[in-house]
Amino acid sequence: MWKVIFNRVISVGAILTVAIVSLLVLKKNKELMKLEADLELSSVRSRLGEVAEYAKDAIIITDKHGCVSWTNNAFTQITGYELADVEGKKPGDVLQGRDTEIDTVERLHNAVKNAQQIEVEILNYHKNGTPYWIELAITPILVDGELQRFIAVERDITTRKNLEFRLKELATMARAETDNKSHFMSLLIDELRVPLNRLKNINEKLRLDDSAENIQEVHAGINVCNSFIENTILSIETLENIDLNNFRIYKSSFRFNSIIENLRKSTTQIAGEQNLDLEFKDELSQSVTYYSDSSLINSIFSFYISSVANKLEDCKVLIHFSDSIQNDTGLVNLFIRIEDLGEVYHVLNDRVGHGNLDVSILSMGRSFVFQRLNEVIQKLGGSLDYGIENEDASTISLTLPLELDTSSFAPYPVETHQRILIAEDNRVNALVLIKMLRSLGFADIDTARNGAEAVEMARKKQYHAILMDNHMPIMNGIEASKIIKKTVDADINIIACTADSSDVAVEGFKQSGVDKIIFKPINKAKILEHLEVVDDSFKVVDKLA
Repeated sequence: MWKVIFNRVISVGAILTVAIVSLLVLKKNKELMKLEADLELSSVRSRLGEVAEYAKDAIIITDKHGCVSWTNNAFTQITGYELADVEGKKPGDVLQGRDTEIDTVERLHNAVKNAQQIEVEILNYHKNGTPYWIELAITPILVDGELQRFIAVERDITTRKNLEFRLKELATMARAETDNKSHFMSLLIDELRVPLNRLKNINEKLRLDDSAENIQEVHAGINVCNSFIENTILSIETLENIDLNNFRIYKSSFRFNSIIENLRKSTTQIAGEQNLDLEFKDELSQSVTYYSDSSLINSIFSFYISSVANKLEDCKVLIHFSDSIQNDTGLVNLFIRIEDLGEVYHVLNDRVGHGNLDVSILSMGRSFVFQRLNEVIQKLGGSLDYGIENEDASTISLTLPLELDTSSFAPYPVETHQRILIAEDNRVNALVLIKMLRSLGFADIDTARNGAEAVEMARKKQYHAILMDNHMPIMNGIEASKIIKKTVDADINIIACTADSSDVAVEGFKQSGVDKIIFKPINKAKILEHLEVVDDSFKVVDKLA
C-alpha cells in the first residue's frame, strides 16, 4: 500500500515539475520575444535615426496588428497625446471622432487588414477636442514576406484644408450670386416689358394724333410709365441686395401715402391695358407715421401687386390696403383677390410654395423672388398666405408688422386738466391721436366711433375740445358738429380732423360752426397750434423744440 502511495506522489511531483518548467520556458520565450521585438524596434529607430525623432511630421510605429509601439515628438505636438497615452492602442480609436468620414476609416481598416500601403486625408481630434486635418501615409513592413509592423507618417494640413473649404465656400457663394443676378435680371426684363410696350403704344398714339389734348394725355401716360420704371428698378435693386444670412433693415420715418398713390396710378394704368376690372381700396390710416425700411416695404408690396397686374388680363382684381395696431405695433395688410378660377393660387401654392421653379405664368426670375420674399417676410415677423375662394378666386394675404414712429410723441409739459373727445371711426387714427394728446399732458380722453356717439357723449360730459372726423358711419362729422352746436353747447370747441379737403367738406364744417379744420396727416404741432387757437386759456408751459 505504501508503495502505491509513493508511486502516485512521484507521478504528481513529476507532473508539477513539468508544468513549472513549461511555465518558466513560456515566460522565458515571452521575455525573449519582447527582447527581440524591442531589439527590432530599436533597430528600426536606429535606422530612422534622429531625423525621425525630431521630424516635423508625426511618425507612428505599430505592431502587425496596428497597435502603437512608438511615436516621435511631432506626434505629441500635433495630437497632444504622449506615447504612454496611446501605446498598445490603435491610433484611430484615440484620434478619430464625430466628423471623421466613415468611408475614409473603412479604407484605412481594409488597408491594414490586407497589409497594403495607403495614403488618405482624414479629420482627427486633438487631445483637447480640437479637430485638425492630416495627410496620412501608412506603409506595411514585411520581412521574408511576413508582416512585421506598420509605419505611419502624418502631416498636419489643417491650414491648407481650411483654405480649400473657404475657396469652395466662396466659389459656391459666387455661383449663387451669379444665379441670383441672373434671376433678378430675368425679373427686371419681365417687369420692364410691360411699360416698354406701353411706351410703344403711346408713341403710336401720338403719331396718329398730335393734337394738344392728345399730347397732354400722352405726357401724363409717359410720366406714369417713367415712375413705374424707376420704381421697378429701385424695387428689384433693393430685393437683390438683401443678404438673408446677415439680414439688416435701414429704418427711417415714412408714411404710406406716396407709396400707395404711386402703386395706385401704375396699377390703374396697367389694368386699363390688360383689361382688368380693378378695384383699388386704400383704407390705411392717414395720420400714422411708421419707422421701418421704406424701400424694402415698398419693394415687397410693389412686387406682389405687379406680379398680379402684369401677368393677368380679362379678370376682376381687388387690391385692398388696411392697417391696425396690436401691442403698440402697426400691422399693415395687403389683400389681393383675383377672379381667375384659382390659377394664381395653384401656381403660388403648388409650385412656388414648395420650391419648384418649373413655373408657367411666372418667369424663372419672378418665381425665384417669390421664394426669396417668403424668407424676408418671415424675418420681418410678417405672414404671407395664398388661398382660394369658392374654387373661382385666388387670394394673396400679406401682413407686415411695422414699428410706429413715436418721435412726435415726445412730451410737451402743459397746464391743463381738461377732457378731450375724439370722434374717429378708424381705430388706428384714434390711437395715434390719443398718444399725441397724452404726450401733450391730456389724461382724460374719450373716444366715439361715429357722429351719433359723439353727440350722445357731448350731452353727458363737458369737453375742453372735440376732435371730429368727417366720414364716419351712422352720422358723419359735419352733421354731428351741427347737432352738438345747436342742441348741446353753441360755444363748444370742435376741431375738424379730416382727410377730406374738398370745398364741399370745408364749407360744410364751417356752416356747422366748427372753429378750426386740421387736414390729415395730423402731427402734434398742428394739434398744439389749433388747441391754442380755439382756447387762449390753454397754456403750454415749455414747448419743446
